[in-house]
Amino acid sequence: MLDKLKGILMSKLSRELIIYILAGVATTAVDWCVTFILSNWCTPTVSNIIAIVVSIIFAYAVNSRLVFETKPENITTELKLFTEFVGARVVSSVIQIASIFIFVDTLGFNHYLIKALASVFVIVFNYVVSKLWIFKKRSRDDG
Repeated sequence: MLDKLKGILMSKLSRELIIYILAGVATTAVDWCVTFILSNWCTPTVSNIIAIVVSIIFAYAVNSRLVFETKPENITTELKLFTEFVGARVVSSVIQIASIFIFVDTLGFNHYLIKALASVFVIVFNYVVSKLWIFKKRSRDDG
């Protein structure tokens, strides 16, 4: 019985983690594409801010429905989830923007190298926050 429960838990966790990684890759791709397109017309900091806004909206849609399988009962619950999600993303985005500003705009490091390093941090940070706080009790418990 314990082995069966452990198997179900590991299966669900593995599925969730795999989908999160794929969603993270897709979100990062959106972020990078917007950054790359806008970098010809904006400073690195401005292009990153716009890219982050677009990728946060994309990430919410993907994470809430596909990764953590939330089904809000009403618009109020949906807005609460979205607000929490955006709040957590603002924290990680401020770190990313500050990294770009300090290391690229101020110190002259390569824009894409610093963006890549910041992206790794953001993906890990956002998963932990989403899993342990935002979608904790809202994830489906059935296997």
